[in-house]
Amino acid sequence: MKIKRKSPLTIIEVMIVITIISIVGGLMTYNLKGSLAKGRSFKSEAASKEAYDILTLQLSTDSNLTQILDDPHSVLRGSGLVKNANTVMRDGWGNDFQAIQIADSDDFILYSEKWINYLIKEKGMTEETIEDNYPWAYHAATIHSQE
Repeated sequence: MKIKRKSPLTIIEVMIVITIISIVGGLMTYNLKGSLAKGRSFKSEAASKEAYDILTLQLSTDSNLTQILDDPHSVLRGSGLVKNANTVMRDGWGNDFQAIQIADSDDFILYSEKWINYLIKEKGMTEETIEDNYPWAYHAATIHSQE
């Protein structure tokens, strides 16, 4: 009696498996893109809040506003509260925060254009809600006077 050997996989089966893997990979990539943007936004929020708190503490102790506006990195390094001032002063997209004085005030904001644009375009927030939720990072009158 002759034993027939069955082929382990046919070309059709291989093509079906490759198609399924491609579809799953595409879905994962699509979902990952949104997760990366959310992660960048979270990093921007946390870093700007941390830097703002430390700079405000330094402003109340020994630094002046001009020094903070001119070189916030050196003020952060001098505080002794952060290991790497460059990391704290960067948003999730890798851009430095801009220290901007609020008009007619002795306060400042740490502004990131990419983060604010993300909040407006992707999250659907308005300038008013951003200013209410992130007062250390956005002040509409100050930003519009800079433009």
